Amino acid sequence: MNTVNRKTEFFKNEESSTVQLHHARNKTKAEVYAVNRNGTSIVFKDYSKRNILIRLFYGRYVIAREIRAYERLEGVPGVPRCFGSEGKDVMLLEHISGQPLSKFKKGTIPESVFIKLKKIITCMHDRGVANGDLHRSNV
Repeated sequence: MNTVNRKTEFFKNEESSTVQLHHARNKTKAEVYAVNRNGTSIVFKDYSKRNILIRLFYGRYVIAREIRAYERLEGVPGVPRCFGSEGKDVMLLEHISGQPLSKFKKGTIPESVFIKLKKIITCMHDRGVANGDLHRSNV
């Protein structure tokens, strides 16, 4: 992970502890950062540096939709808490430490991981939320 010097107002007091977790895969995706704020590790999903059209007509829609989904999932074990938005272009989430499935060698992931994942997905579906982007790097 690389330490990032952010120039946005949202991170001005946290520049020294801001770490970029994911680079945006393309021009429509958010940058993802982790920051330690008052002893809590927080993930920022940030569209603020995207093109103005993407930010206004896509990023803000995605953030609002995801916040509503996280509200429905509040209290589900394994799903991070959502702390809402900071401005119109940044969403804040609880950071949950872990290792993505993509870091494991094939065939070495314990069955208990999949049992727990199935419980989380079942709880999500029971609350009317589906995740259309489940893959080895997102779990």
